[in-house]
Amino acid sequence: MTRECADLIVFMRSDASDAQIGTVATTLRGDPEVVTSTYLDHADAASEFSSLFGSNGPSDATSVAAADLPTSYHVALKPGADRDALRLRYKALPGVQEVTAP
Repeated sequence: MTRECADLIVFMRSDASDAQIGTVATTLRGDPEVVTSTYLDHADAASEFSSLFGSNGPSDATSVAAADLPTSYHVALKPGADRDALRLRYKALPGVQEVTAP
């Protein structure tokens, strides 16, 4: 799922454990308000970063390593889902850095 199609993006902390990342995945799969979610690993994050900023980005954008970018989940919600309540719910999970609504 592309960033443009996501209703929420759940950014993981750089030090999030595999267990914490898995817990977020399990929680998203079990949430009746979530239609689908897509996990972006470091390589996917680097590809997205490059497509967003490319050669028109900051001069130091090309020096950003994939490992420096956070992993994330792009989440599509059911119509009418309470986006603000879901942002707060997912922000409270261990290993989550931030939840945004693009």
